[in-house]
Amino acid sequence: VEESPFANRRESREQLFAFDMMQAKLYAFLNRPDLVFYKYPKSSQSQPARYARAIAYFRDPDIERALQEISSLIEDYPTNPYYQELKGQILFESGRAAEAIPFHQRSVDLMSDAPLLRINLAQSMLATEDPSYTQDAITHLRLAIRDEPTNAFGWHQLAVAYAREDNIGMANLATAERYFHNRRMPQAQGFARRAQLDLEKGTPEWQRAADILHVATLEEKRNR
Repeated sequence: VEESPFANRRESREQLFAFDMMQAKLYAFLNRPDLVFYKYPKSSQSQPARYARAIAYFRDPDIERALQEISSLIEDYPTNPYYQELKGQILFESGRAAEAIPFHQRSVDLMSDAPLLRINLAQSMLATEDPSYTQDAITHLRLAIRDEPTNAFGWHQLAVAYAREDNIGMANLATAERYFHNRRMPQAQGFARRAQLDLEKGTPEWQRAADILHVATLEEKRNR
C-alpha cells in the first residue's frame, strides 16, 4: 500500500458520498428497522439517512411512510436512478406492479447501462400480465443479458416472456441458459434438447442450444 501512487491521495467528495450511500443501503437492508432508525434518526436529513430510513420503513413494513420518504428524495434529486429504483421496488413488492413501471423505466432512462435496472423493469412489466408489455420486456431482458450473460434470474424472466408469446423454442433455450449458468447441467441438457426440437436447425439459437448441450454433457461426465 505504501508503494502505491494512490497511498496518500484523499478521496474526492463524490467518492465519500458514494461510499456513505452504499453503507446506508447495505445497513438498512441487512439490519432490523429499529437499528436503522437509531443509526439514521429523523434529526438527520442527509441523503444517506433519508435513503436508509426509506428502506427501513419498507422492510418494517410501513409502505406509506416508505413511499413518502423515497418520494421526497425523488422530488429533491430527480436524476438519481437509485431513488427511482427503490420506489419501483417498494411498489412492485407491495403488489402494485403497474404503478412500479414508470419508476423502473425512469431508472433505466437515467442509467441505461445497468443490467439489473432493466431486469427490474421487465419483471414489473411481466407481473402485470398485460400482453402489450411483453415485447418491451423481452427487449429489456435481452439487453440486460447481453451485458450480464450469467444472470440466471434474467434468463428465467426471459423464458417467462417467450412463453407468453408462445415461442416455446426460445423459452426452452432461455431456461437451458438459466440452468447452465446455475451449473445445473442435467436440467440444462434437458431444456437444450427441448429447445432444439422447436428451433430451426442451423440458426444461431439452435446452435447455442447445441453448444449448451455439448458443454453440459462434458461437464457432467467429468463430475461422475
